[in-house]
Amino acid sequence: MSINKVMELVFSLIMLLFLAIVVLGVLVGITLVQQLAAYEISFGMRCFFIGGMFATFLYIMKLIVDKIREYHRYI
Repeated sequence: MSINKVMELVFSLIMLLFLAIVVLGVLVGITLVQQLAAYEISFGMRCFFIGGMFATFLYIMKLIVDKIREYHRYI
């Protein structure tokens, strides 16, 4: 097996991991919305909390995409 095939396989696995992280992030976000609805938290505070979690999630996704682009440059 050539090095290009191995790197393509690794890159495909990394992309599947990225997809799994995105799906997991969406599911966690839905769960947080449902759990915050159960508590007596104001709507503004709920939006602030969800916005902060969403911003953190987007930042982590940006870091992963940057690493994938850096890795893809060497293929």
